[in-house]
Amino acid sequence: MCDNTLHLLTTTVGQLADVLWPKLLYFLTPSQFSNATAPLCKSLIVLGSKKKTSQEPSFHIDFAQEVNLPSPQLLLVRLLLNAAFPFSCRGHGAPSLSLLQILSVNIHPKTEALWETEIPPLLSVLEGSTPESLDKKQWDEKLLKLLSDTLTTADDDKWACQLSAEATRYLSTYNNALEEKSFLYRCVGTTLQRCCNKELVKKQLQEVLVSARHSDAVEREGVALAVGLCANSHLDATLAKLEEFGKSDAFKKSPSIFNLLKERNDVEVEKVKSTLILCYGQVAFNAPPDQILTRMDQDVLRCISKHFNTKDFIKAEPADAMRTPVRHLVMTACANLMYPSSPAALYRDTLAALQELLRSVLAKDPTPDGLQRVFKVKLLPLVRLHGVLFYSGEQAHVESWLSSGQDHERERAVTVTAHLLAYYLDNLTVKIFALTMGEV
Repeated sequence: MCDNTLHLLTTTVGQLADVLWPKLLYFLTPSQFSNATAPLCKSLIVLGSKKKTSQEPSFHIDFAQEVNLPSPQLLLVRLLLNAAFPFSCRGHGAPSLSLLQILSVNIHPKTEALWETEIPPLLSVLEGSTPESLDKKQWDEKLLKLLSDTLTTADDDKWACQLSAEATRYLSTYNNALEEKSFLYRCVGTTLQRCCNKELVKKQLQEVLVSARHSDAVEREGVALAVGLCANSHLDATLAKLEEFGKSDAFKKSPSIFNLLKERNDVEVEKVKSTLILCYGQVAFNAPPDQILTRMDQDVLRCISKHFNTKDFIKAEPADAMRTPVRHLVMTACANLMYPSSPAALYRDTLAALQELLRSVLAKDPTPDGLQRVFKVKLLPLVRLHGVLFYSGEQAHVESWLSSGQDHERERAVTVTAHLLAYYLDNLTVKIFALTMGEV
């Protein structure tokens, strides 16, 4: 009913046009109005299109005068986030992109031509997609490219710095929507790439690292993605900030006479360490190769070694690790940090970690059924690229590796299987049911 009322006011009561435009923009950014963003965008599209077509002076928004409105940068952030999850909140993705195209010169004077070219193809993708058919990873990359191209076209460092600051402050809005928050972290990192103000870059990295909720695996990965993207253009500043963060109080364990509090504090510190190693992994992955190789020993491996040994870090994860991506992320980070000339040690450690992981799963149910379930576990196989071991994106069952057409995959599968069977024989639990009178 409210949607219909707003639509009628927008389309039939001409006198309200100058009230609704741009006042309705206020309701786009607060999280409590998220479910109303689709109808709000549609009404603003109608109002903005009319004013733009008729070249009304009121189409151009004076944000300095309209002090209650969100800034142009915050509007861009919010509408991009809506577009990243296009089928949420009653399908607000397409209306958000269309409104962004209408607003163009109000967001930045140089964006109009770019968005007239790049946004319509994005709308076409959504028009032919469903929640099931949309390639989310590819879609996110398209939106991040739009953001990057926008920053390049605007060529306005002051505007870009304000955008990064607005996006960082907006992170807490999505504390209860971690997938959206993860995408926002990537927006922050993409924006920081284009900022020339080194001090602001360090300040924003500090805010990202300090304010993050390190206990959540999705958020830890989001922080690492932001830091890694930033390192592509600001390697020195990023490494300096990570080293400074590694020396901060966040890594100090507070003494406590209560064991429970001490254990909880230890866990919290380990989670912060998790964030740090993921950050270094993303830095190594995203930084220019000619720059990172010369910094690997002194600024990456040295800083990491102060806090943990990689194998101990992996073992510190709970035995039931199949529920989280932590082991996979840690080993992927290790792969990114390895020198191209020495993949053998990584392979040995990774294979050992894999065997330990499968053994821990089997230990929960050392029965024939439990053994069968282990062979149905989906795992990420290693692939070799330019002499370095990485995880491929394809999952496979252990038993499928045994019949692989690749010799090295069969060899690994046999090694893992032999290890599992040896453990199984040592720990086999056989349930014997005695048949007594009256029992079946």
